[in-house]
Amino acid sequence: MVLTTAALADLMPDATQLESNKEYFLFSPKALTLAGYRLVNGPYEAIAPNSQGHLWSQALAMFLGVQNNQLRYFTAEGALVPTPDESAIRSESQAQVDSRSRRSARCPPDNSRPRTRSLRGNTTS
Repeated sequence: MVLTTAALADLMPDATQLESNKEYFLFSPKALTLAGYRLVNGPYEAIAPNSQGHLWSQALAMFLGVQNNQLRYFTAEGALVPTPDESAIRSESQAQVDSRSRRSARCPPDNSRPRTRSLRGNTTS
């Protein structure tokens, strides 16, 4: 499919700077469809999806695709790029794990403390 600048302008609500952009991606959250177009020698040509249905963006050096009803980014290797919220949750979870590790390193469990003798010679824990 080939689109002209005028045809893209009809599809986009704010197409005031179409000539300066080499790529466009149109995502419908209701229909969960994604289409991409790249400027090639005048007209915009459709970007062909890869085997996973993702579209390569030369400008972003990433794939765009639909996953779990959302538009998502994927690395060149196909790995999902976490959203800012997902990154924050991962960081918080990792911080909790690190904190627990530091605490356990400082305070060994009760059964690992060495036994000491009291003044009467009895062993206590």
